[in-house]
Amino acid sequence: MPKDGGAAVTLTQTIGTSRTLTRDGDDLYWVSSGIGGGVFRAPLAGGLSEALVSPEIAGLWALALDETHLYWSSVVNHTVSFADLQGADPTVWVDGLMAPTVIALSETHIFFTDFEAGAVLRVGKPQ
Repeated sequence: MPKDGGAAVTLTQTIGTSRTLTRDGDDLYWVSSGIGGGVFRAPLAGGLSEALVSPEIAGLWALALDETHLYWSSVVNHTVSFADLQGADPTVWVDGLMAPTVIALSETHIFFTDFEAGAVLRVGKPQ
């Protein structure tokens, strides 16, 4: 959509319930839950989307990225996970949460809310 308003333009088609849209210089990133759920990327200019982290991950809710990694939460698996920007080597970083939802990043930490626990938590980023 142009900055001054107007008609929305479809950039890509998604599967499942898409949540938490973020971007870097060239691409849009989002998580999608349900059938075909995963972490996805598409060009800002529009085009085909690609699954970065294997589809069928349950209950994905939030997504954040920095210069080197993608970070996401799953309210079904009760985890916060990460992978590199190409989706390689997905790793569970925090397990045993009740319902991790929002994620924010600093240079050294991952911050996230655990909705069911009524808590805001932090953990060091992977090296």
